[in-house]
Amino acid sequence: MTPSRRKQRKINKDIQGIAGIAVMISLLFTGGYYFYNLDSLDQNFCSVNNGPKALTAIIFDKSAQYNQDEVVDIKTSLNSWLQGEKLATKDRRIDKIFFSEGVLIQLYEIDSKSLSQFSELQIQAELCVPKDFSKLSLSNQLIVNQGFLEQRMEKFINTYKEAINNLLNKREGNSPIMESLVRISNSQSFQQYPDIQHNIFLVSDMLQNSDNYSHYQGCKKSGNCGDALGLDWSEFKIKMQDTILYKPGLNGVNWTIFLKAAEDEDRQGLSLQSINTTDGKNMHKLFWEKYFNNAGAKKVRFINIDG
Repeated sequence: MTPSRRKQRKINKDIQGIAGIAVMISLLFTGGYYFYNLDSLDQNFCSVNNGPKALTAIIFDKSAQYNQDEVVDIKTSLNSWLQGEKLATKDRRIDKIFFSEGVLIQLYEIDSKSLSQFSELQIQAELCVPKDFSKLSLSNQLIVNQGFLEQRMEKFINTYKEAINNLLNKREGNSPIMESLVRISNSQSFQQYPDIQHNIFLVSDMLQNSDNYSHYQGCKKSGNCGDALGLDWSEFKIKMQDTILYKPGLNGVNWTIFLKAAEDEDRQGLSLQSINTTDGKNMHKLFWEKYFNNAGAKKVRFINIDG
């Protein structure tokens, strides 16, 4: 027997009501699980149960003064990358494992004074990249505390902005890049979480200059860096292969260099960053590629800082 239209409408409403209740129950369960994850965070916004997805050490080289254009580019770029965004007008692809949600970001500075102490390099800031509210599904946006997530993201970004501002205003005479990589690679803070990917993001002109080894060998006295002796890998190997600087513990570590243009032109207008080998390869970049490869690190890329 066919039900009347009135009864059919009632049946349809009942079905819709049951479906609505089922959806609400599903949202409550998924929302409860999501809130549980939000609440189970440590002081660095990292998951208490699962820990960070990866660890990225951002290292600032304070040996050179950054000009205003470079400062703006560094701030804009890092601000976008830390929020998981690409720069609108620049082809600067960053491997997602460096700055994606759940990655623990540690900020260090290359400081010759701190290297003279028998202690780890001090971490200037340390936070996991938080979840971005704008990227949540519509159902989760309805049940998640938007204000809480936005405040957390704001705190995350402001913490790194403040640390970056402080670093860019400082300047040191020497540039102990290799010594800093050794100290960081040996530190407990960088070695924690052994089962996740580790990354190094260096902001520097990458011109090593310390009492142990200098890329400026012969340049200071002669005023001519044309032979680029300090960038000769065989020269470096002869002098340093019996030291820890020759092969720091960076096995499996991803690296990216945010490269500052050097201000080291000699009397002939040459810069160590611009000298090429006889077959046309850039000696400066080639040296560091060999250095990281020798340490077991994984090549990623160089990115030039505008300015």
